[in-house]
Amino acid sequence: MYTANPDTAPGLLSACATPRLPENNLLPWPQPSGEWVVYLLRCRNGSLYCGISNQPLRRWQAHCQGKGARYTRMHPPVEMRLVACGLTAAAAARCENRLKQWPAARKQILWGLLPLFQAA
Repeated sequence: MYTANPDTAPGLLSACATPRLPENNLLPWPQPSGEWVVYLLRCRNGSLYCGISNQPLRRWQAHCQGKGARYTRMHPPVEMRLVACGLTAAAAARCENRLKQWPAARKQILWGLLPLFQAA
């Protein structure tokens, strides 16, 4: 499981386990066994959207094709970054809920700490 480095962002997703990012900067790919991820999207208007998925690449494609969430249909995404990988659906939902409560400035700081996953 991967989440952002708590040393550089104190209190970040404390409800989730927080191992460090692997040195090669590659995130572990979610397995077909149903592991879930929490992700952030940067939208064309500069806003950030948070969501969860057990198939992040497919979810990215859905958002880009206008088949994702209502918000991303109105504000198409340009980049996707994974916040946490290898979670259960319940843990991912808890992390997503917590992130959605953060002020925009704090989400922007988190965005800057995460490696790129997909870009339009």
